[in-house]
Amino acid sequence: MVVITDGELDRYSRQILVSKLDLEGQVRLSQSSVSIIGCGGLGCLIALYLAGAGVGRIELIDDDTVELSNLHRQIAFKGTDLGIPKAEALATNCRQLNDTIEIIASERRFGIDGVADHASVTASDLIVDASDSAVTRMVIERLTRSLGKPWVMASAAQLAGQWVAFDADRAGACYRCIVPAPDAEPMGDCERHGVLGPVAGMIASMSALQTIEILGQMQPVPWGVLRYFDAESMDLRSMPLARAPNCPACHPVTDGYA
Repeated sequence: MVVITDGELDRYSRQILVSKLDLEGQVRLSQSSVSIIGCGGLGCLIALYLAGAGVGRIELIDDDTVELSNLHRQIAFKGTDLGIPKAEALATNCRQLNDTIEIIASERRFGIDGVADHASVTASDLIVDASDSAVTRMVIERLTRSLGKPWVMASAAQLAGQWVAFDADRAGACYRCIVPAPDAEPMGDCERHGVLGPVAGMIASMSALQTIEILGQMQPVPWGVLRYFDAESMDLRSMPLARAPNCPACHPVTDGYA
């Protein structure tokens, strides 16, 4: 039986009216747990959207602090947040938006503490990557694959961005099918190449939407379909990914893979 409080019914009334979500989907969101890795231009907006939507438990993982150069795109932060750990500042803002859900601030870099990383992935129904780091994504791919968890990868740089969802059992392509090594990441990162704030906002919004659709079981998930947005041409392309014959994860030479 679906149970929802009067307060929740009022808070989420406009999205419950969306027939693809409905009341049952809202309950699924409230019972879901997500870890967001990276609280920068993508992660801070994804976190706000998921908190607003009522995802029951959100862990925010980042070891960085808020800097002045962040504010043009990381609009969850304010000038008064300068010098504060991003995970802490973002957790505060998410709690102010929705104090009925659980927000956990983890001030660490994902990929350094294996025990903590394993615990985060284990406790989550889905991982959202907003790390701006191919090295970090390699760790996410390895852990989510071994623990049977789906994840959403998002990135943005200059005037373009992309996002893709990988299924839990990797029936299709995985991250290493498209990026076999960290130096093969095609997008680059925003620290070296820059990015416009609205581009990051666009990719964050679509990644948050994909996450809500997955958790709310709103419709069949297009696993392994890379979405690429070019802000210069305003072109949005969808590219179904296939398993790469030389992928070191899908076709390991030994029992493990690098």
